[in-house]
Amino acid sequence: FFFAYLPIAITLMSKTRLILKLEAMAYPYLFDIENLEFIQFHKLVMWLEDTQIRSLPEDRRMGLKSLVAPQQWWPTFVEYCKSLGYKKPLPLPKLEGHTIKADNNFRMAVDWLVGKALRFFYADDDGATRYNEGHTKFIQTQKPLSQQLGGAKPAASGANNFTRDSFTVDNPEAFEAQVHQLCDTLSLVRTGDTGADLALCARMIRQLVALSAAKDSEATKKSPSELLRGIPLGFSTGDQKLDNACKLLRVLYTADLRELQDTIDDTIIKLQNVTGDPRTDTRLGKVGS
Repeated sequence: FFFAYLPIAITLMSKTRLILKLEAMAYPYLFDIENLEFIQFHKLVMWLEDTQIRSLPEDRRMGLKSLVAPQQWWPTFVEYCKSLGYKKPLPLPKLEGHTIKADNNFRMAVDWLVGKALRFFYADDDGATRYNEGHTKFIQTQKPLSQQLGGAKPAASGANNFTRDSFTVDNPEAFEAQVHQLCDTLSLVRTGDTGADLALCARMIRQLVALSAAKDSEATKKSPSELLRGIPLGFSTGDQKLDNACKLLRVLYTADLRELQDTIDDTIIKLQNVTGDPRTDTRLGKVGS
């Protein structure tokens, strides 16, 4: 059951990632890779080359700009991608009239090309400024974590309950005070959002339990600086403090991946308990209908 829906989930995630990249560059046209006409794709390629990548001189873009039949234009597009460093196969996708039937090769190529353009978009002198401004706008438009979890703190005129997906608190003020006390006990800086504070506390407690379970291991006998020196980074920035910060980020990212993998494993086990445990009626003397 789980693996049957895995390709659909991957397609949706890739589609969302592609849209986010285009939005980051302020792409001015609608784009849906699952319902894409050839002329829309041609417009995307030309917009990326004219405004972001700019790898070809103006006089050498004519072949790419020519709006001819897809079968005639596609070899030019393949050569263009190869000139930018794309190394994977790129056959012409199937067409239904003027609509492209996106396959995996096509999706990967489009995602790669948009990612290439995104690198150029943030590579110039104004790139960092644009990134910081865009990130600030993104943060300002996000709801507090408590609302994202489906349990927004009620207004004064609403019910006197602090609701979560799995529980309800009759006295939100007392609950908030207890969460603050827990943050102080764990030496965590409060964020101002009770839901986020509670999530931080939960994560810290999980880490403390894990450390307690591993207290007799060889790793816990070393100092933090010794442990940090033993973590491979794979590259060097030339600044030891920056290298150490990168190592810490890698450790945190690995911990997040481990938590995600544990969640996936747990989900698979629960699904297998349903699909791998058929119920039989022994009175019928047979399995199934």
